[in-house]
Amino acid sequence: MINFEDFNKETFGQEPDTLTIVCVATHYEGEPCDNTAGFVEWLKELKKSKQRLFSNLKFTIFGLGDTVYEMGKLFDQQFEAMGGARIYPAGTGNSENLLTEEQFEAWKLDLWTKICEDYMQKNTNEIKIKERKQAPATKSG
Repeated sequence: MINFEDFNKETFGQEPDTLTIVCVATHYEGEPCDNTAGFVEWLKELKKSKQRLFSNLKFTIFGLGDTVYEMGKLFDQQFEAMGGARIYPAGTGNSENLLTEEQFEAWKLDLWTKICEDYMQKNTNEIKIKERKQAPATKSG
C-alpha cells in the first residue's frame, strides 16, 4: 500500500507480479486530490510518450466521486494502455447518490476470491513447471 505522494516513478508498475489495487477519488470538477496530483501528471506524461511501462502490473481500480469526472476511469484506462493487466473489473462509487460505501462493498465482494484464484493458479503452474524440470531422466532400453 502506498500514498501516491510517495510513489517511485522509477519502479512503479515494473516489478514482476506486482498487484496494485487503487482506490482513487475525484476532487471538485474532475481534479485529482492533492495527494494524487503528481501521480496523475506523471500518467499524462507517459500517455504522451506511449510507453508501456506497466507490463508486469496486475491491477484493479475503484474510483470515488462524481462519475461525470471519474478519476478512476483515467487510472483504469491508463494502466491498461501502458501494458497493465486488469485482474478484476473496475468499480465506481458515485458520490451524487450517496451510496459509495454500498457500491464499494458490492465491488469488493468477489475481489479476494479472484485474486486468490489468479495467484494460486500461477503458483500451481510454476510448481508443475519446476517439477517437470527436476524430474529424473529415464533410460529406455
